[in-house]
Amino acid sequence: MEIDKAKGKHNQPIAINDTQQKSPAVVSKVWSDRLRWNIAFHVVGSIFAVLAILVMVNYLSARHFERFYLGLGVQTRMSPGTLNILHTLEEEVRVVVFFDRDEILFKPVSALLDEYDYASGSLRVEYVDYYRDPAKAQMIKNEFGLSPVTDQNVIIFSSQGRTKIVSQGSLSEYDIDAVIRQESNEVRRIGFRGEQMFTSAILNVTDPDPMKLYHLTGHGEHPIGDYKQEMGYGQFADLLKENNIEVEPLFLLEKGIPEDCRGLIIAGPVNPLHPKELTMIDEYLQRGGRLFCLMTYFSVQKKTGLRELLEKWGVDVEQNVVFDRKNTHSQRDILVRSFGAHEITQPLAQANKQLELVLPRSVDKLDKMEGANPPNVQSLLMTTEHGEEVTEFKDGAFYHDPYQDRRGEISLAVAVRKGLTGIVSEVDETRIVVVGDSMFLSNQIIVAASNREFASMSINWLLDRTRLLGGIGPQPVTEYRIEMTQSEIQRLSWVLLAGAPGFLIAVGCGVWLKRRY
Repeated sequence: MEIDKAKGKHNQPIAINDTQQKSPAVVSKVWSDRLRWNIAFHVVGSIFAVLAILVMVNYLSARHFERFYLGLGVQTRMSPGTLNILHTLEEEVRVVVFFDRDEILFKPVSALLDEYDYASGSLRVEYVDYYRDPAKAQMIKNEFGLSPVTDQNVIIFSSQGRTKIVSQGSLSEYDIDAVIRQESNEVRRIGFRGEQMFTSAILNVTDPDPMKLYHLTGHGEHPIGDYKQEMGYGQFADLLKENNIEVEPLFLLEKGIPEDCRGLIIAGPVNPLHPKELTMIDEYLQRGGRLFCLMTYFSVQKKTGLRELLEKWGVDVEQNVVFDRKNTHSQRDILVRSFGAHEITQPLAQANKQLELVLPRSVDKLDKMEGANPPNVQSLLMTTEHGEEVTEFKDGAFYHDPYQDRRGEISLAVAVRKGLTGIVSEVDETRIVVVGDSMFLSNQIIVAASNREFASMSINWLLDRTRLLGGIGPQPVTEYRIEMTQSEIQRLSWVLLAGAPGFLIAVGCGVWLKRRY
């Protein structure tokens, strides 16, 4: 009986669900379908998420654009002056790079022109390699009248029938001091002048009417256009040409100040000016004239008349020479690193540049000014707190008097501006720049530090050419030289020819052995 009950209980049917009734193969298929749908959902969601991120990044980047220079070369980073010109360029400029692509300067030239093309939509740049494409090269030669022998590796700028050609030789700045001192037979390239030459060429072909400046002569001034003398101003004349400015000599007693004079340059006179000349200069400034006046220590013990003239415009040029013992190379020069808050010097201060002046005189604002409308005088260059003046000279030597001569921060250059009242003129104010040194723009020293940039910005400020106030200077070139003996070259060759391939073979064999065992 009990056995029957147990047996009956054992044989009682058991209810099971559908899942338990399915075979293992069916269960595996169900889970694989769910997994596949989950994976597909995540893939589609990820794609949409990536697309959404790309759309947002593009949306934000289009409204908040920023460009970064990550390379070591700085030759493509353009100055604010060039960018101002390119952003306001209206005429189309065609640029033909007639260059051998294997030349060492081709890459920096093409990289810089890419930046020009990117900054302005008015430039049309094309490249012609006269070796690889002789047919097109011949067309360019015929179109621009190039010489078949000398006109190679040039950059041609043209606009509205005007053409300016920049040669390869003008793109580099060289250091020949070691050769002159007979310390080396090698001339090193230390600067790339591409931006200077390209921007100058664009100005020449887009602005057909250059401004005209006159430089005073007849009083022992620096000869502008003279490249042979160390104290000549040949390179300064080139700087003016690059800024599309013509310069002519002026002897005041013969014809006075011409009507087309946009500015007057007085570069370090050592002999007295005639009273009539001083009167003509003062009247010219009263009409809104522009003056770039460079003093010199050679006239400290002489009366040229300029000191009294400048006092009328709030400028005090003292009969002294200034030194800065903490910032000098030769005890006769000053490395100027302190700049005033002015349009001329602001780019120099922001870039931590410096100037080199030689035996400068102090130039400062006059303490007391008369009249209801005094000129606005701002200091441009100063010594450090270690500056000191010398007012006593004997037998060509300087003697510092601690009881009379000043110490501390001393001004070396000023900028003056004064609005016109009751005078009808093309200009609305008088502008003057006075520097206590004239030798810093001579052929020997203008290439030092940022002297050239300061001169360019001073001239452009005087002429009210605000779009050029950006300091266009040569970019430094860094050379890397590896000197090796013949045995070292052989060892390096074995490393490159045998060591590198051997290392890759060893890695491959190791991966194969790991997979096999």
